[in-house]
Amino acid sequence: MRKVLGLYANIRPCQSYHPFVATKHPIMDVVIVRENEEDLYAGIEHQQTDEVIQCLKLISKPGTEKIIRYAFEYARTCGRKKVSCFTKDNIMKLTDGLFHKTFTKIGANYPEIEQEHLIVDIGAARLADTPEQFDVIVMPNLYGDILSDVAAQITGSVGLGGSVNIGNNFALFEAIHGSAPLIAGKDVANPSGLLLAAIQMLLHIEQEKPAALIQNAWLKTIEDGIHTADIYHSNTSRERVGTQAFANAIISRLGQQPTQLKPVAFQQGIKQVQHLYIPEKPATKNLVGVDLFISNANRNAAELAGNLKKSTLQKLDLKMITNRGTKVWPEGFPETFCTDHWRCRFTAVTAEPLVYQDVLDLMEQVNQQGLEIIKTENLYTFCARFYCCSRTIILSSTNYYTMELSIIDGNFPKQDAERIVKDIFAVKILYHQNRIQSNLMTEDERMRSESRIHELENNLQKVLKKIRAYQEEELSIRAHIELSIFAPITQ
Repeated sequence: MRKVLGLYANIRPCQSYHPFVATKHPIMDVVIVRENEEDLYAGIEHQQTDEVIQCLKLISKPGTEKIIRYAFEYARTCGRKKVSCFTKDNIMKLTDGLFHKTFTKIGANYPEIEQEHLIVDIGAARLADTPEQFDVIVMPNLYGDILSDVAAQITGSVGLGGSVNIGNNFALFEAIHGSAPLIAGKDVANPSGLLLAAIQMLLHIEQEKPAALIQNAWLKTIEDGIHTADIYHSNTSRERVGTQAFANAIISRLGQQPTQLKPVAFQQGIKQVQHLYIPEKPATKNLVGVDLFISNANRNAAELAGNLKKSTLQKLDLKMITNRGTKVWPEGFPETFCTDHWRCRFTAVTAEPLVYQDVLDLMEQVNQQGLEIIKTENLYTFCARFYCCSRTIILSSTNYYTMELSIIDGNFPKQDAERIVKDIFAVKILYHQNRIQSNLMTEDERMRSESRIHELENNLQKVLKKIRAYQEEELSIRAHIELSIFAPITQ
């Protein structure tokens, strides 16, 4: 329903009602804005091998722009001071990376609103521990679904949460908790979630007065200690009632206002934010490789690589093999557990872009080796824009670090790309310098390390020159830079 009607924004206010509803967070007042149409909820899943099932995570530029712009417009309209964004872009650098990058881009248009981004792990921990530090939080679909229930529960009960689904032409209003079939028909459910959702519906159709009339009656009921089982507590409640009695108590208080909780006086409700997505000029798209996903019950990565090497063509070379995202060839660890699902990455041997026939030829060669291809993903560069990802490896014997730079779709500033590249080469050079100074090397090893330092320094200048050339000519330079940056650290 949400996808069919284009209800892209799910708004979930979560407020505590201390001291009348028991909670550890008496001043909590958070609104979670959840993206409603994309992410893992696309529902695209496949069983690819006997042992592995795949679920696709889809994040789009239009969908991300819509939800983030809505979050800022909601904050501006409702007088909210801060918008936070939760993602996991330290791991999912492209999908969640797009969400984070779009948050930063759109946030620049709202300088009066405080903005922050948090990795969802620590964001969730802080939301559960100190929710008062948040105001509006915008998140992709899965995180928003989970954490809006958490937020509602720590106000006192998930039964207190109303939910609004907003699109350009339609709106849908529901309780956060869903249908609650286990207690259906037992006259024990807390109807507050549905009631508060209905109040938001009245605001949506510009019926502010009846909305305020009902919500103030509800607040008065809560204040008077008339509570359903989920929020009943002997220290804060006066009477434990069922669903119907709770509704009757609200009706009897229409026209009254709370005396301790703050009465509401609505000015305007949640409105649609008409979003017109203007596609960017298509990027220059170059085919530079392919990931072949192969089903193979033989769990020997080196043996698989040997078979694939027999299929290597003049234009494509086997770069690496991963199993469930972990590199197992080359230089894999024997301790890594492998399934029957292998990602085999082939990249262009030269800087010249490939054509799709090159991929088809490779697939034919792999098929002739008796290997089962279950999926392919073409690898493209999009104007070779810069996006940085780094990985740290600590080796106890030498205590050094290595980092990687990926050049993929993104808008990474030239000066930052230059800084990252300099850091990478500085670390590699420092490693060799430390080895030379350790007095643990033979003269031959020392000469090779000195030669390697000289080579790295020369490569650094070449890479920086190419980065600057990219800025001037917008050329695809991925293959050139990879040759320098990913050169292995050797003696």
